[in-house]
Amino acid sequence: MIAIENGRLLNELRESLQQQTATADVLKVISRSTFDLKAVLNTLVESAVRLCEADQAVIGRPKGGTYYFEASYRLSPELAEFVATHPSRIDGSSVSGRVLLQRRIVHVPDVLADPEYTYAHQLGDQRRFRTVLGVPMLREGTPIGVITLARNSMRPFTDRQIELVVTFADQAGIAIENMRLFDEIQEKSRQLAEASRHKSQFLANMSHELRTPLNAIIGVSEMLREDAEAAKQETEPLDRVLGASRHLLALINDILDLSKIEAGRMELQLESFALAPLIADVVKTIQPLAAKNANQVAVNCDGAIGTLHGDQMRLRQAMLNLMSNANKFTERGSITVDARQGPENGRNWVTIAVADTGIGMTPEQVGKLFQEFSQADASTTRKYGGTGLGLAISKRFCQMMGGDITVESEPGRGSTFTIRLPRIVEGAVAASPPR
Repeated sequence: MIAIENGRLLNELRESLQQQTATADVLKVISRSTFDLKAVLNTLVESAVRLCEADQAVIGRPKGGTYYFEASYRLSPELAEFVATHPSRIDGSSVSGRVLLQRRIVHVPDVLADPEYTYAHQLGDQRRFRTVLGVPMLREGTPIGVITLARNSMRPFTDRQIELVVTFADQAGIAIENMRLFDEIQEKSRQLAEASRHKSQFLANMSHELRTPLNAIIGVSEMLREDAEAAKQETEPLDRVLGASRHLLALINDILDLSKIEAGRMELQLESFALAPLIADVVKTIQPLAAKNANQVAVNCDGAIGTLHGDQMRLRQAMLNLMSNANKFTERGSITVDARQGPENGRNWVTIAVADTGIGMTPEQVGKLFQEFSQADASTTRKYGGTGLGLAISKRFCQMMGGDITVESEPGRGSTFTIRLPRIVEGAVAASPPR
Protein backbone atom coordinates (compact mmCIF):
# COMPACT_ATOMS: atom_id res chain seq x y z
CA MET A 1 0.00 0.00 0.00
CA ILE A 2 2.87 2.39 0.80
CA ALA A 3 4.48 1.62 -2.57
CA ILE A 4 1.18 2.20 -4.39
CA GLU A 5 0.64 5.52 -2.59
CA ASN A 6 4.19 6.60 -3.32
CA GLY A 7 3.66 5.77 -6.97
CA ARG A 8 0.43 7.79 -7.04
CA LEU A 9 2.09 10.79 -5.41
CA LEU A 10 5.03 10.52 -7.80
CA ASN A 11 2.68 10.52 -10.79
CA GLU A 12 0.81 13.55 -9.42
CA LEU A 13 4.09 15.34 -8.80
CA ARG A 14 5.31 14.52 -12.31
CA GLU A 15 2.03 15.74 -13.83
CA SER A 16 2.10 18.93 -11.75
CA LEU A 17 5.70 19.57 -12.78
CA GLN A 18 4.82 19.10 -16.45
CA GLN A 19 1.97 21.58 -16.15
CA GLN A 20 4.11 24.16 -14.38
CA THR A 21 6.86 23.73 -16.96
CA ALA A 22 4.36 24.18 -19.80
CA THR A 23 2.93 27.29 -18.16
CA ALA A 24 6.44 28.71 -17.76
CA ASP A 25 7.17 27.93 -21.44
CA VAL A 26 4.00 29.73 -22.52
CA LEU A 27 4.91 32.76 -20.41
CA LYS A 28 8.36 32.81 -22.03
CA VAL A 29 6.79 32.74 -25.49
CA ILE A 30 4.44 35.59 -24.53
CA SER A 31 7.31 37.69 -23.19
CA ARG A 32 9.42 37.05 -26.31
CA SER A 33 6.55 37.45 -28.79
CA THR A 34 4.64 40.33 -27.22
CA PHE A 35 3.53 41.63 -30.61
CA ASP A 36 3.30 38.27 -32.42
CA LEU A 37 -0.15 37.05 -31.39
CA LYS A 38 -0.14 34.12 -33.81
CA ALA A 39 3.00 32.62 -32.22
CA VAL A 40 1.53 32.91 -28.72
CA LEU A 41 -1.81 31.30 -29.63
CA ASN A 42 -0.15 28.47 -31.55
CA THR A 43 2.04 27.71 -28.52
CA LEU A 44 -1.02 27.67 -26.26
CA VAL A 45 -3.03 25.18 -28.33
CA GLU A 46 0.01 22.91 -28.82
CA SER A 47 0.75 22.87 -25.08
CA ALA A 48 -2.91 22.28 -24.22
CA VAL A 49 -3.12 19.24 -26.54
CA ARG A 50 0.11 17.75 -25.23
CA LEU A 51 -0.57 18.21 -21.51
CA CYS A 52 -4.30 17.46 -21.50
CA GLU A 53 -4.03 14.37 -23.73
CA ALA A 54 -6.34 15.85 -26.35
CA ASP A 55 -6.41 15.03 -30.05
CA GLN A 56 -7.10 18.56 -31.36
CA ALA A 57 -7.33 22.09 -30.05
CA VAL A 58 -8.48 25.42 -31.54
CA ILE A 59 -8.80 29.01 -30.39
CA GLY A 60 -11.82 30.87 -31.71
CA ARG A 61 -12.57 34.59 -31.76
CA PRO A 62 -16.09 36.10 -31.98
CA LYS A 63 -17.00 38.43 -34.81
CA GLY A 64 -20.57 39.67 -34.97
CA GLY A 65 -22.90 36.71 -34.69
CA THR A 66 -20.22 34.19 -35.74
CA TYR A 67 -16.82 33.04 -34.59
CA TYR A 68 -13.71 32.07 -36.54
CA PHE A 69 -10.63 30.05 -35.64
CA GLU A 70 -7.38 31.96 -35.16
CA ALA A 71 -5.12 29.08 -34.09
CA SER A 72 -5.33 25.30 -34.26
CA TYR A 73 -3.26 22.18 -33.61
CA ARG A 74 -3.47 18.66 -35.03
CA LEU A 75 -6.34 19.38 -37.36
CA SER A 76 -6.24 17.51 -40.65
CA PRO A 77 -5.51 19.71 -43.69
CA GLU A 78 -9.10 19.24 -44.91
CA LEU A 79 -10.56 20.16 -41.52
CA ALA A 80 -8.22 23.15 -41.12
CA GLU A 81 -9.32 24.44 -44.54
CA PHE A 82 -12.99 23.90 -43.68
CA VAL A 83 -12.95 25.77 -40.38
CA ALA A 84 -10.87 28.56 -41.91
CA THR A 85 -13.42 29.18 -44.67
CA HIS A 86 -16.66 28.47 -42.74
CA PRO A 87 -17.27 30.79 -39.75
CA SER A 88 -19.67 29.16 -37.31
CA ARG A 89 -22.75 30.65 -35.65
CA ILE A 90 -22.61 31.58 -31.99
CA ASP A 91 -25.34 29.23 -30.76
CA GLY A 92 -25.80 25.92 -28.94
CA SER A 93 -24.87 23.72 -31.90
CA SER A 94 -21.16 23.78 -30.97
CA VAL A 95 -19.21 23.86 -27.74
CA SER A 96 -17.35 27.03 -28.80
CA GLY A 97 -20.67 28.73 -29.57
CA ARG A 98 -22.09 27.75 -26.17
CA VAL A 99 -19.03 29.07 -24.35
CA LEU A 100 -19.33 32.43 -26.09
CA LEU A 101 -23.05 32.57 -25.35
CA GLN A 102 -22.97 31.40 -21.74
CA ARG A 103 -19.57 32.92 -20.78
CA ARG A 104 -18.60 29.83 -18.82
CA ILE A 105 -16.76 26.51 -19.16
CA VAL A 106 -18.65 23.92 -21.23
CA HIS A 107 -17.62 20.26 -20.94
CA VAL A 108 -19.45 17.69 -23.08
CA PRO A 109 -18.24 14.13 -22.18
CA ASP A 110 -20.04 12.58 -25.17
CA VAL A 111 -21.35 14.69 -28.02
CA LEU A 112 -23.37 11.71 -29.34
CA ALA A 113 -25.47 11.88 -26.18
CA ASP A 114 -26.07 15.64 -26.63
CA PRO A 115 -28.97 16.23 -29.05
CA GLU A 116 -28.29 19.97 -29.30
CA TYR A 117 -24.69 19.40 -30.49
CA THR A 118 -24.70 19.23 -34.30
CA TYR A 119 -21.38 20.83 -35.20
CA ALA A 120 -19.61 17.48 -35.77
CA HIS A 121 -22.25 16.51 -38.34
CA GLN A 122 -21.28 19.54 -40.42
CA LEU A 123 -17.73 18.14 -40.63
CA GLY A 124 -18.69 14.57 -41.66
CA ASP A 125 -18.68 11.35 -39.66
CA GLN A 126 -14.98 10.72 -40.30
CA ARG A 127 -14.12 13.91 -38.41
CA ARG A 128 -16.58 13.47 -35.53
CA PHE A 129 -15.43 14.27 -31.99
CA ARG A 130 -16.66 12.46 -28.89
CA THR A 131 -15.46 14.53 -25.89
CA VAL A 132 -15.18 18.32 -26.17
CA LEU A 133 -14.09 20.97 -23.64
CA GLY A 134 -14.47 24.72 -24.14
CA VAL A 135 -13.05 27.45 -21.84
CA PRO A 136 -13.80 31.18 -22.33
CA MET A 137 -11.16 33.91 -22.57
CA LEU A 138 -12.69 36.86 -20.75
CA ARG A 139 -11.93 40.56 -20.58
CA GLU A 140 -13.93 42.34 -17.88
CA GLY A 141 -16.54 39.59 -18.05
CA THR A 142 -16.91 39.76 -21.84
CA PRO A 143 -15.73 36.77 -23.91
CA ILE A 144 -13.04 37.73 -26.40
CA GLY A 145 -12.34 34.16 -27.45
CA VAL A 146 -12.58 30.49 -26.54
CA ILE A 147 -10.05 27.67 -26.36
CA THR A 148 -11.60 24.31 -27.31
CA LEU A 149 -10.07 20.83 -26.88
CA ALA A 150 -11.47 17.63 -28.40
CA ARG A 151 -10.90 13.89 -28.04
CA ASN A 152 -11.85 11.38 -30.71
CA SER A 153 -12.82 8.82 -28.06
CA MET A 154 -15.22 9.30 -25.15
CA ARG A 155 -12.91 10.21 -22.29
CA PRO A 156 -13.87 13.19 -20.12
CA PHE A 157 -11.22 15.70 -19.09
CA THR A 158 -10.10 15.68 -15.47
CA ASP A 159 -10.49 18.61 -13.09
CA ARG A 160 -6.73 19.17 -13.14
CA GLN A 161 -6.72 19.28 -16.95
CA ILE A 162 -9.65 21.70 -17.00
CA GLU A 163 -7.81 23.90 -14.50
CA LEU A 164 -4.75 23.92 -16.75
CA VAL A 165 -6.85 24.92 -19.79
CA VAL A 166 -8.32 27.77 -17.72
CA THR A 167 -4.75 28.95 -17.07
CA PHE A 168 -3.98 28.80 -20.79
CA ALA A 169 -7.19 30.69 -21.59
CA ASP A 170 -6.17 33.44 -19.16
CA GLN A 171 -2.76 33.70 -20.85
CA ALA A 172 -4.39 33.82 -24.30
CA GLY A 173 -6.71 36.59 -23.08
CA ILE A 174 -3.73 38.58 -21.82
CA ALA A 175 -1.92 38.14 -25.13
CA ILE A 176 -4.97 39.25 -27.13
CA GLU A 177 -5.53 42.26 -24.86
CA ASN A 178 -1.86 43.24 -25.12
CA MET A 179 -2.06 43.09 -28.89
CA ARG A 180 -5.26 45.14 -28.90
CA LEU A 181 -3.68 47.83 -26.74
CA PHE A 182 -0.53 47.81 -28.89
CA ASP A 183 -2.62 48.25 -32.06
CA GLU A 184 -4.52 51.13 -30.40
CA ILE A 185 -1.27 52.83 -29.42
CA GLN A 186 0.10 52.35 -32.93
CA GLU A 187 -3.02 53.86 -34.45
CA LYS A 188 -3.03 56.79 -32.00
CA SER A 189 0.66 57.39 -32.73
CA ARG A 190 -0.05 57.36 -36.46
CA GLN A 191 -2.92 59.82 -36.02
CA LEU A 192 -0.78 62.11 -33.83
CA ALA A 193 2.07 62.00 -36.34
CA GLU A 194 -0.34 62.82 -39.15
CA ALA A 195 -1.87 65.69 -37.15
CA SER A 196 1.59 67.01 -36.31
CA ARG A 197 2.59 66.87 -39.97
CA HIS A 198 -0.52 68.79 -41.03
CA LYS A 199 0.05 71.33 -38.27
CA SER A 200 3.67 71.89 -39.29
CA GLN A 201 2.67 72.16 -42.93
CA PHE A 202 -0.07 74.66 -42.06
CA LEU A 203 2.31 76.75 -39.93
CA ALA A 204 4.95 76.76 -42.66
CA ASN A 205 2.46 77.80 -45.34
CA MET A 206 0.86 80.48 -43.16
CA SER A 207 4.26 81.83 -42.15
CA HIS A 208 5.23 82.29 -45.79
CA GLU A 209 1.90 83.91 -46.59
CA LEU A 210 2.21 86.35 -43.67
CA ARG A 211 5.86 87.26 -44.18
CA THR A 212 5.38 88.59 -47.72
CA PRO A 213 2.92 91.41 -46.87
CA LEU A 214 4.67 92.07 -43.56
CA ASN A 215 8.02 92.65 -45.27
CA ALA A 216 6.24 95.03 -47.61
CA ILE A 217 4.80 96.94 -44.62
CA ILE A 218 8.25 97.17 -43.03
CA GLY A 219 9.85 98.36 -46.28
CA VAL A 220 7.22 101.04 -46.95
CA SER A 221 7.34 102.20 -43.31
CA GLU A 222 11.13 102.59 -43.46
CA MET A 223 10.81 104.67 -46.64
CA LEU A 224 8.11 106.87 -45.08
CA ARG A 225 10.26 107.32 -41.97
CA GLU A 226 13.24 108.43 -44.05
CA ASP A 227 11.04 110.93 -45.88
CA ALA A 228 9.60 112.18 -42.57
CA GLU A 229 13.10 112.62 -41.13
CA ALA A 230 14.21 114.54 -44.24
CA ALA A 231 11.18 116.80 -43.92
CA LYS A 232 11.74 117.10 -40.15
CA GLN A 233 8.29 115.68 -39.42
CA GLU A 234 7.11 113.55 -36.48
CA THR A 235 8.41 109.93 -36.81
CA GLU A 236 7.01 108.42 -33.58
CA PRO A 237 3.91 106.82 -35.18
CA LEU A 238 6.08 105.25 -37.89
CA ASP A 239 8.53 104.01 -35.23
CA ARG A 240 5.65 102.25 -33.48
CA VAL A 241 4.52 100.64 -36.75
CA LEU A 242 8.09 99.51 -37.49
CA GLY A 243 8.60 98.15 -33.97
CA ALA A 244 5.34 96.19 -34.03
CA SER A 245 5.99 94.88 -37.56
CA ARG A 246 9.51 93.70 -36.72
CA HIS A 247 8.26 92.02 -33.55
CA LEU A 248 5.56 90.22 -35.55
CA LEU A 249 8.09 89.22 -38.21
CA ALA A 250 10.38 87.74 -35.54
CA LEU A 251 7.44 85.74 -34.14
CA ILE A 252 6.55 84.43 -37.61
CA ASN A 253 10.18 83.45 -38.23
CA ASP A 254 10.20 81.54 -34.93
CA ILE A 255 7.02 79.68 -35.89
CA LEU A 256 8.49 78.84 -39.30
CA ASP A 257 11.70 77.55 -37.70
CA LEU A 258 9.69 75.46 -35.24
CA SER A 259 7.55 73.94 -37.99
CA LYS A 260 10.67 73.08 -40.01
CA ILE A 261 12.28 71.38 -37.02
CA GLU A 262 9.16 69.34 -36.25
CA ALA A 263 8.75 68.36 -39.90
CA GLY A 264 12.43 67.33 -40.09
CA ARG A 265 13.11 69.89 -42.82
CA MET A 266 15.47 72.17 -40.92
CA GLU A 267 18.95 72.05 -42.47
CA LEU A 268 22.15 73.31 -40.88
CA GLN A 269 24.52 75.52 -42.85
CA LEU A 270 27.88 74.33 -41.53
CA GLU A 271 30.96 76.52 -41.87
CA SER A 272 34.07 77.47 -39.91
CA PHE A 273 33.97 80.91 -38.26
CA ALA A 274 35.75 82.84 -35.52
CA LEU A 275 33.76 82.70 -32.32
CA ALA A 276 35.03 85.86 -30.57
CA PRO A 277 33.80 88.26 -33.32
CA LEU A 278 30.40 86.53 -33.30
CA ILE A 279 30.06 87.07 -29.54
CA ALA A 280 31.18 90.70 -29.90
CA ASP A 281 28.59 91.27 -32.64
CA VAL A 282 25.78 89.84 -30.50
CA VAL A 283 26.84 92.00 -27.54
CA LYS A 284 26.90 95.08 -29.79
CA THR A 285 23.38 94.27 -30.99
CA ILE A 286 22.02 93.89 -27.46
CA GLN A 287 23.83 96.96 -26.04
CA PRO A 288 21.06 99.54 -26.74
CA LEU A 289 18.46 97.35 -24.94
CA ALA A 290 20.86 96.85 -22.02
CA ALA A 291 21.37 100.60 -21.73
CA LYS A 292 17.61 101.10 -21.68
CA ASN A 293 17.35 98.82 -18.59
CA ALA A 294 20.52 100.32 -17.05
CA ASN A 295 22.34 96.97 -17.32
CA GLN A 296 26.09 96.48 -17.65
CA VAL A 297 27.32 93.88 -20.18
CA ALA A 298 30.71 92.16 -19.70
CA VAL A 299 32.46 89.56 -21.87
CA ASN A 300 35.08 87.04 -20.74
CA CYS A 301 36.34 85.14 -23.78
CA ASP A 302 39.09 82.51 -23.63
CA GLY A 303 41.95 83.76 -25.80
CA ALA A 304 42.50 80.28 -27.22
CA ILE A 305 38.87 79.75 -28.22
CA GLY A 306 39.63 80.28 -31.92
CA THR A 307 37.16 78.98 -34.49
CA LEU A 308 34.08 76.77 -34.38
CA HIS A 309 32.71 74.65 -37.22
CA GLY A 310 28.92 74.84 -37.07
CA ASP A 311 25.88 76.85 -38.12
CA GLN A 312 26.89 80.46 -37.46
CA MET A 313 23.42 81.91 -38.06
CA ARG A 314 21.67 79.44 -35.70
CA LEU A 315 24.26 79.97 -32.96
CA ARG A 316 23.90 83.73 -33.30
CA GLN A 317 20.11 83.37 -33.08
CA ALA A 318 20.43 81.25 -29.91
CA MET A 319 22.80 83.73 -28.28
CA LEU A 320 20.55 86.66 -29.14
CA ASN A 321 17.63 84.84 -27.52
CA LEU A 322 19.60 84.15 -24.35
CA MET A 323 20.98 87.71 -24.06
CA SER A 324 17.62 89.30 -24.88
CA ASN A 325 16.00 87.24 -22.11
CA ALA A 326 18.78 88.07 -19.69
CA ASN A 327 18.29 91.78 -20.36
CA LYS A 328 14.50 91.57 -20.29
CA PHE A 329 14.43 90.06 -16.79
CA THR A 330 17.23 92.23 -15.36
CA GLU A 331 17.09 95.90 -14.38
CA ARG A 332 20.04 97.93 -13.08
CA GLY A 333 22.12 94.77 -12.95
CA SER A 334 24.77 92.96 -14.96
CA ILE A 335 24.90 90.47 -17.83
CA THR A 336 28.07 88.44 -18.28
CA VAL A 337 29.08 86.33 -21.28
CA ASP A 338 31.76 83.74 -20.49
CA ALA A 339 33.17 81.65 -23.38
CA ARG A 340 35.51 78.69 -22.81
CA GLN A 341 36.85 75.69 -24.74
CA GLY A 342 38.35 72.38 -23.64
CA PRO A 343 38.60 68.61 -24.33
CA GLU A 344 36.12 66.04 -23.03
CA ASN A 345 35.73 62.34 -23.95
CA GLY A 346 38.12 62.68 -26.85
CA ARG A 347 36.41 65.73 -28.40
CA ASN A 348 36.88 69.48 -28.08
CA TRP A 349 33.88 71.39 -26.73
CA VAL A 350 32.93 75.05 -26.54
CA THR A 351 30.76 76.47 -23.74
CA ILE A 352 29.18 79.92 -23.80
CA ALA A 353 27.51 80.92 -20.51
CA VAL A 354 25.16 83.92 -20.30
CA ALA A 355 24.65 84.94 -16.66
CA ASP A 356 22.42 87.71 -15.30
CA THR A 357 21.53 89.18 -11.91
CA GLY A 358 17.82 89.36 -12.66
CA ILE A 359 14.68 87.95 -11.06
CA GLY A 360 15.73 84.28 -11.33
CA MET A 361 13.39 81.26 -11.34
CA THR A 362 12.10 78.52 -9.06
CA PRO A 363 12.79 74.81 -9.86
CA GLU A 364 9.15 74.46 -11.04
CA GLN A 365 9.58 77.36 -13.45
CA VAL A 366 12.85 75.93 -14.76
CA GLY A 367 11.12 72.59 -15.37
CA LYS A 368 8.84 74.01 -18.08
CA LEU A 369 11.18 76.68 -19.39
CA PHE A 370 12.05 75.00 -22.71
CA GLN A 371 8.48 74.02 -23.58
CA GLU A 372 7.06 75.67 -26.67
CA PHE A 373 4.76 78.66 -26.07
CA SER A 374 5.61 78.52 -22.37
CA GLN A 375 7.18 81.01 -20.00
CA ALA A 376 8.02 80.78 -16.32
CA ASP A 377 4.43 81.56 -15.27
CA ALA A 378 1.40 83.64 -16.22
CA SER A 379 2.50 86.68 -14.21
CA THR A 380 5.84 86.72 -16.07
CA THR A 381 4.04 86.67 -19.41
CA ARG A 382 1.75 89.54 -18.38
CA LYS A 383 4.60 91.72 -17.12
CA TYR A 384 7.39 90.98 -19.60
CA GLY A 385 5.52 89.70 -22.68
CA GLY A 386 6.94 87.21 -25.13
CA THR A 387 5.69 84.01 -26.77
CA GLY A 388 7.87 81.39 -25.09
CA LEU A 389 9.27 80.16 -28.42
CA GLY A 390 12.78 81.58 -28.33
CA LEU A 391 14.30 79.28 -25.71
CA ALA A 392 12.61 76.15 -27.09
CA ILE A 393 13.92 76.84 -30.60
CA SER A 394 17.40 77.80 -29.35
CA LYS A 395 17.68 74.54 -27.39
CA ARG A 396 16.65 72.48 -30.38
CA PHE A 397 19.12 74.31 -32.64
CA CYS A 398 21.92 73.39 -30.23
CA GLN A 399 20.70 69.80 -30.05
CA MET A 400 20.77 69.59 -33.85
CA MET A 401 24.44 70.62 -33.69
CA GLY A 402 25.17 67.83 -31.19
CA GLY A 403 25.06 70.06 -28.09
CA ASP A 404 22.50 71.45 -25.69
CA ILE A 405 21.43 74.41 -23.54
CA THR A 406 21.22 74.05 -19.76
CA VAL A 407 20.13 76.49 -17.08
CA GLU A 408 20.84 77.16 -13.42
CA SER A 409 18.72 79.66 -11.56
CA GLU A 410 17.70 80.86 -8.11
CA PRO A 411 14.80 83.24 -7.34
CA GLY A 412 16.03 86.78 -6.77
CA ARG A 413 19.65 85.94 -7.63
CA GLY A 414 19.56 85.58 -11.42
CA SER A 415 20.03 82.83 -13.99
CA THR A 416 22.85 81.28 -16.00
CA PHE A 417 22.13 79.73 -19.40
CA THR A 418 24.96 77.66 -20.89
CA ILE A 419 25.34 76.71 -24.55
CA ARG A 420 27.53 73.63 -24.99
CA LEU A 421 28.60 72.64 -28.51
CA PRO A 422 31.25 70.39 -30.07
CA ARG A 423 34.04 72.47 -31.58
CA ILE A 424 33.46 70.65 -34.89
CA VAL A 425 29.81 69.93 -35.73
CA GLU A 426 29.80 66.91 -38.03
CA GLY A 427 26.16 67.01 -39.11
CA ALA A 428 22.59 67.59 -38.04
CA VAL A 429 21.28 65.48 -35.15
CA ALA A 430 17.54 64.97 -34.61
CA ALA A 431 16.38 67.44 -31.96
CA SER A 432 14.73 65.96 -28.90
CA PRO A 433 11.03 66.75 -28.36
CA PRO A 434 10.33 69.28 -25.60
CA ARG A 435 9.96 67.77 -22.13
